[in-house]
Amino acid sequence: MQYRRLPKTDKTRIKTLKTMIDLEHIRGYQNLPFSLAKLNKAKSQLVVFEGKLKLLQEINSFWKKGNIRYRSVTKKLRLYISHFIQVYNMAMTRGEFNADGRQFYNLPQSDNNVPKLLTDKQLMEWGKNLIEGERNRVFKGGPPMVNPTIGNLKVHYDIFMDMYFEQQTKLDHFKRIKTQVIEEQNNVDNLIRQMWNEIEDFYRKLPVNKKIEECKNCGIIYYLRNNGNKKDKVLYEIPFK
Repeated sequence: MQYRRLPKTDKTRIKTLKTMIDLEHIRGYQNLPFSLAKLNKAKSQLVVFEGKLKLLQEINSFWKKGNIRYRSVTKKLRLYISHFIQVYNMAMTRGEFNADGRQFYNLPQSDNNVPKLLTDKQLMEWGKNLIEGERNRVFKGGPPMVNPTIGNLKVHYDIFMDMYFEQQTKLDHFKRIKTQVIEEQNNVDNLIRQMWNEIEDFYRKLPVNKKIEECKNCGIIYYLRNNGNKKDKVLYEIPFK
């Protein structure tokens, strides 16, 4: 049994539209197997669809490039937070700092382990805890931390926060365009289906074999449906330019 199947990828969607649009140059607009309205709609839809795909690719590339630097910034902040806590612990062991001082950073007094710093949220939380905690601890008369100082840590924390929101903005933009691309994919699929219906209707009076041949020449892709678990076999697929 022969059946049609709509394109499954953006590349084949574009090629399918272009195949039908090219019929105008091959046959002339007077001999098209679909309406001029559908031809004009296909031309405009192609421009919109290709534009959305290009924009999506550009935004994705922009985000990926920024993410390379973002990972480097994240790694540096993670080191500064970890080192800050470890240095405080060592100074506490030497008797230079009191264990009570850990409470300013929301660190447990009985546990010298460095908290988990795996996620962006954890880096934000502990960066903020250390910056505010060091300010309050020093305000209460405690000696400031050195190597690293809280000033050094804050520089990297601020860079991290700026880049985080920058990357999130790019990601939000990507998601919005992705939603629009999905909408245009549906529009393209619906248009191809309508144009294929018109093509088949145009040749409806021909004998079955002749009708199929003419439809294939207009870009409709037919498959043979096999019984059992075998994959469907392509009966015909017009070569795309």
